[in-house]
Amino acid sequence: MAKSFAKATVPYWHKKIGKEKFERYINILKETSPMTEEEWIKPNIAKAIQKYGQFIHLETDITDSSEGLKKKHLDLIDKFNDDEIIEIFNILNSYTNIHSLSQYVDEDGFLSWQRFFNNLAQNEIISNKKYSFNDFKKVIFLHLENNIFYNYQFAKDFVFSMQSIDSLKLLEKEGFLKRFMNQASEIKNSDLSIEDMLKERKTIWKRIQGITPQSKWILLSNPENFSKIFIQKIQSVFKEKQLTKLNDGTQKYIGALLNNFGENIVLLTDKEIIAGEKMMLSFNSENKVDSNISLLKKIGKVEELTLKSLLHYTKFLTENKDLKSELNKKDGITKNDLSVLSYIGEKLNSLPNVRRRRLLKIPFQYWAIFYRYRVPVVTDIEALNDLYEKNKDNKLNIPIISGKIGEYTYEILEKSNPMGLILGYATDCCQVMTQGNQGTQCLVHGYTNPDSTFFVVRKGKKIYAQSWIWQNKDVLCFDSIEVLGRDLNKNKSVLKAYQETANALIEKGYKTVFAGADGNTIPEGLREVGSYYSPCPKELRLPFSCYSDAQAEIIILAGKDDYEGKRDSFIDDDELDD
Repeated sequence: MAKSFAKATVPYWHKKIGKEKFERYINILKETSPMTEEEWIKPNIAKAIQKYGQFIHLETDITDSSEGLKKKHLDLIDKFNDDEIIEIFNILNSYTNIHSLSQYVDEDGFLSWQRFFNNLAQNEIISNKKYSFNDFKKVIFLHLENNIFYNYQFAKDFVFSMQSIDSLKLLEKEGFLKRFMNQASEIKNSDLSIEDMLKERKTIWKRIQGITPQSKWILLSNPENFSKIFIQKIQSVFKEKQLTKLNDGTQKYIGALLNNFGENIVLLTDKEIIAGEKMMLSFNSENKVDSNISLLKKIGKVEELTLKSLLHYTKFLTENKDLKSELNKKDGITKNDLSVLSYIGEKLNSLPNVRRRRLLKIPFQYWAIFYRYRVPVVTDIEALNDLYEKNKDNKLNIPIISGKIGEYTYEILEKSNPMGLILGYATDCCQVMTQGNQGTQCLVHGYTNPDSTFFVVRKGKKIYAQSWIWQNKDVLCFDSIEVLGRDLNKNKSVLKAYQETANALIEKGYKTVFAGADGNTIPEGLREVGSYYSPCPKELRLPFSCYSDAQAEIIILAGKDDYEGKRDSFIDDDELDD
């Protein structure tokens, strides 16, 4: 990923499609992406995806790892006007965030829009090049919905929960149900009949609850979730005892609440339930996203998250007793709780049941940490949780130092602190749990090695700087100083936090405290703090096998400063190569 979107992208796209057309698509993406105006001044798509989740975007350069749209993909939609393209992008962004097209997410955690559009291009409707805007949307919906029909019962539930009865009849006539539902061998032709399916639902409800709902949407919901508590809450919120008197969209919404919450609906406030209804009604009967995204912005983020949670992910409340108990202790579900629930569902939605159950044992507080820093891949989450659970009680031989400078707090972390798991994600460095990543070794040592841990500087909950630290007898090293923005000159408080910690460690008995100063990662401002050495003196070398940024170049922060290899100034990269 190029550091500067503009430098890498503009020449590439100007050459491919011309300046005018490039500006057209940038303006469309500004309208449909979650990025702010300030973030678009110097865009970094990788960081934006980590911050907001997956969204459609252009390829940022020819070596980009996020696999955004290429020219051939824009060619598929270039015939449409701006409003139509905006609607398409909004549809895709909505399905991405709600259903998580996990089969398109690569090992780097990016959803490959290239692969998705390549598959669209192979559809016979698209390949004949005479398709209309509505044809293109139809192919998108069929393709998206096909990806989540992983079993028969889920297919039925999905179709009935997301489409109107009239639309279902049309889909049945066009062979939609037969084409997709026949993936399951147990399906009979009678199963494809909407009328027969409704009769089947009445029989199931009568057997389980002893009643037959008059509302089709309640009838199509899970009767096992129905209870007196649920119906009392619904009647209280919507001020109506007969649900059939409510409009069709509201009945559909209540059916979704029943499927995903059941009795747990009491965890939501009346305001949150109403907000979710508004959000759902912004989708029309054919499940096409309202192209006027301003409606979503007016409703606000809480309502958006409420919709996602209610319709898809809060089933985890009933699947996980610990999670349910933890949230029950709260006065109400907060916006952040809903965000975390959405994140959990996004990551686990398509996993096999055994693996899902194992991951649902991860405490909600850990999920909240993984969500805050958008750990992108489920395997990374599993590995991070295993690393912490197996090592959180380990001994640490490094003293705990903590302090405060103005609004900033700093501390050396104990093994029992899970914050160390996400420091690399927070500062966009290689210290993350990704297979084949050299910084993963540092993360693992921080929990497994008694002579290693982490240092972090925060303002409130936001992490501004962090280091993997290790000791070798009576010397201690901040292996590298990872800073947001890479410029310590602009934040003297962060630099002072390192200096105060280094001096405190000297008082604890260390002979020397130093920081790695590899030429590729050194933050501006660090080189003025202390003496510079290259290469690192033998007495200060890492005592165990691991990747390190403190072997070629270092800066002394405190203590003894008379080692061999001391330099007057930093060496250029060319000189180091010699």
